[in-house]
Amino acid sequence: MDTELKHCPFCGGDADILDIDDGLAWNGYWSISCLDCEAEIQRHYLLNPTDHHSKVGRDKKKARVEIVKVWNKRFRGRKK
Repeated sequence: MDTELKHCPFCGGDADILDIDDGLAWNGYWSISCLDCEAEIQRHYLLNPTDHHSKVGRDKKKARVEIVKVWNKRFRGRKK
């Protein structure tokens, strides 16, 4: 699995990933943003995936893998 962040898909700038606890007892999120153009994506996760919320959310590690994969995906031309 690709764990390194590629440059921004919009401007080519460097990107940074942050782990953010939004202050709720069970929720947090990963945020990837471009340091130049400020493009950003987020992926939420559960801090305690063993509780009753686990059926509707994802764990922290899975959320990080998902967000890096989405950020690193590049447009390869128009689909026919």
